[in-house]
Amino acid sequence: MAEEEYTTNDLWNPNPSNKDRLTFAETPLWKTLSLPPEVPYKGHLKFSADVLQRRVAGTGALVPTHEDLPEFKLEGNASPHGGAVTMGLSSDLLRVEQERTFGGVPTTTSTFESNLGPGSLYYKTQEQPDSEADMKSREFGGRLNLGPFSVGGSRMETSQEIMPEEQRRYYKDPRYRFWKDMGWLKGKADILGGVGSLNLQRTWSGESQPGYEGKHPPLTEAELSYETVLGPGTIKGTATGQMVRDVGKQYEVDLSYRFPLLGGDASVGGEFTGRQLPTAQYPTGQRSKWGVGVGWTKKF
Repeated sequence: MAEEEYTTNDLWNPNPSNKDRLTFAETPLWKTLSLPPEVPYKGHLKFSADVLQRRVAGTGALVPTHEDLPEFKLEGNASPHGGAVTMGLSSDLLRVEQERTFGGVPTTTSTFESNLGPGSLYYKTQEQPDSEADMKSREFGGRLNLGPFSVGGSRMETSQEIMPEEQRRYYKDPRYRFWKDMGWLKGKADILGGVGSLNLQRTWSGESQPGYEGKHPPLTEAELSYETVLGPGTIKGTATGQMVRDVGKQYEVDLSYRFPLLGGDASVGGEFTGRQLPTAQYPTGQRSKWGVGVGWTKKF
């Protein structure tokens, strides 16, 4: 392999207040290696160190010479407070990565992402096997583009030990578990000379622990908006709403009109808020209310 470049300029910071600081972090030591012609990759090595912070970092990568091939990377860093090692491959269609952190509670995170035409998928896990709680989590989901709109969903699950080790044998499942499912539809489109948008989302969740298991009421959230030019100004309307099944709901509508006036921008608007979700102050929900407002701004 032939060495193409090798840089060690300004290894030491000339600032008298930082004489003992090695500034590899700002001007790192690096190499670019050309591999045999039949190998469609170039190799890159990079090393940096900060003596003052007692931190070192290194990266090795195989960068493809053709766009269709993935890039391979291995990088790590270390300091007295901990460190991390990450390895993976990535391309326009696929990313696979695993990270291991040290210091405090060691954590391993694995990620998989893919983009296939109009859709995408992802899967992510995280573990702390050396911790007393033995935390574990995973999340997966996907998205499908349908013209100006897209639909998608995801699921997230976490679990950890909450019982003392000597009591775990008395329970079929001594771990605490939580899960959440989400489904959504959102998008933006040109409508009658203006721009309209929609964001609709539904969430289901639940949890379990020794002696208890239950589901939370589903939550539905929606937002609609529309903006268009009207006369000399712009009119915009937004409607949002939340509904928790068997609990309550709330909704709000805002309408505003902004137009130039006396060298500045004037605005007229109003809002209407529907019955609120129950709170400690209003156990059965707050009544509806409305308001109007005007404004004028000018930059000097």
